[in-house]
Amino acid sequence: MNASAGRDILSIAIPHQIETPRLLMRTYQLPDASVLTEIFRKERDRLRDDFPSRASLVTEAEVETFFFYTMRQWRARTAVYFSLWTKVSPTYVGEVGIKEIVWTIPKADLSYFLTKEAEGKGLATEAVRALVHLAFDALHIHKLQIRCAVENVRSQRVAERCGFLREGVLRSDAVRADGKTLVDLVYYGMTHQDFSSRASSSHE
Repeated sequence: MNASAGRDILSIAIPHQIETPRLLMRTYQLPDASVLTEIFRKERDRLRDDFPSRASLVTEAEVETFFFYTMRQWRARTAVYFSLWTKVSPTYVGEVGIKEIVWTIPKADLSYFLTKEAEGKGLATEAVRALVHLAFDALHIHKLQIRCAVENVRSQRVAERCGFLREGVLRSDAVRADGKTLVDLVYYGMTHQDFSSRASSSHE
């Protein structure tokens, strides 16, 4: 049975802003372009392998075009991205997203990255937990997955702290930005039932 049967996908209400204890998660806005252009320049080497589309943004005009693209994805409900800003002395610290949404199941991938200065403070875990709640409570996604390179231990720890289960490793499942180097990916998953069970346990 089509899990999205009878649902008007485009009418699903998705907030443009979410607050967590330390973060303001919001959609990208055009005034952010100059700030993001500089940050993507500084983070280019770190983003090149896992977020090549961000690393490729060089000019402010390219960043603005990227913003418009995320807006189109948002309206089409094919992906939802949030920029991450600290609430104290507002500073851009990264991005989280629900992407590659397959509404016929429905399932989706989660993605996230932090700037170098923001790592090691639990901010990714805080943001991903909020995104998990959005995916299951508002979008009614049935299955979420996180995929990361086997050597990306930081990302794996975030997935595990957020309650995702390691489902396996697929060998040579992705290619680096150089177009040649193949990468083994670790797959993590969480179903709506997993999420509900964890929520019930936490309230017992």
